[in-house]
Amino acid sequence: MTTRVEVIEFNRNIWWIMVVRGLIGIIFGFIALIWPEITLWAIVWVFGIYAIIDGIIALVHVLRGEKAEHWVWSLLLGLVAVGAGIVCIVWPDITVLVLVYIVAFYAILFGVIGLASAISRRKTPGPAWFLQIAASVLAIIFGIILLVHPDFSVKIFVYLLGGWAIFFGILLTAAGFQLKTELNRAEDTTV
Repeated sequence: MTTRVEVIEFNRNIWWIMVVRGLIGIIFGFIALIWPEITLWAIVWVFGIYAIIDGIIALVHVLRGEKAEHWVWSLLLGLVAVGAGIVCIVWPDITVLVLVYIVAFYAILFGVIGLASAISRRKTPGPAWFLQIAASVLAIIFGIILLVHPDFSVKIFVYLLGGWAIFFGILLTAAGFQLKTELNRAEDTTV
């Protein structure tokens, strides 16, 4: 069983990782919304790079928290993200339909793994775990919408992808800063 001190120590080392991942999501989302006419090849590469970076950051999360009991969720999330990114970069001539399915399954897996991770962290001080639940549910809904309507045009797809990335980024950034605030409070009460 992980002690409260171990949870605080683990989260003290990773709160900023949540913020960085959120900011990358926001940047990616704005790029997608500002240039919706970008070629499919560029969209595939931008998403592939985003997913690989996001996955690597999640894997860093695992390396920094080897004592925490929920590291396996971050490992799975990192591997799914890196895998989705590699598929996009290795096959840049991928069709819109296949890209939509890759992003849909990535979002659904991201959401399911994120939910499991958030639920395992529900004892963390403050509402950061609840914000992660919101981001995960949003990812699942986004993925289901893409699966139900795979015939979206590239422009609509880009708008959905950009909006999802921005909203997810905002939630994850807020969760990171909220976690930092709660950690400071927890450290003040344990001293």
